[in-house]
Amino acid sequence: MVVLAGSSTYTGSTSIVRGTVRLGRQDALPTGTLLNVHSSDLTSDLAAFDLAGFNQTVGASQVSNGATPPTPPSGPR
Repeated sequence: MVVLAGSSTYTGSTSIVRGTVRLGRQDALPTGTLLNVHSSDLTSDLAAFDLAGFNQTVGASQVSNGATPPTPPSGPR
C-alpha cells in the first residue's frame, strides 16, 4: 500500500496497476489527472484506489479488468 500525503506537482495521467493507493490528504493527486485503475491479468494483486475519507477531484476516471473502484468518503476527516 502507498499512502499519498503530500502535494503532487506532476501533470498527466495516474495509473494504478497493482496494489492499493490510499489518500492521506484532500486532493493528493493532481485535480486534472486521468485516474486509471487497471488490474493486470498477470498478477493476483488487484489494483485499488482508497479515498480513506478524503475527497479527490480528477479530470476523468476509468476502472478496468476487475480493479476496485474508488470508495466514496465515509465522512469528514
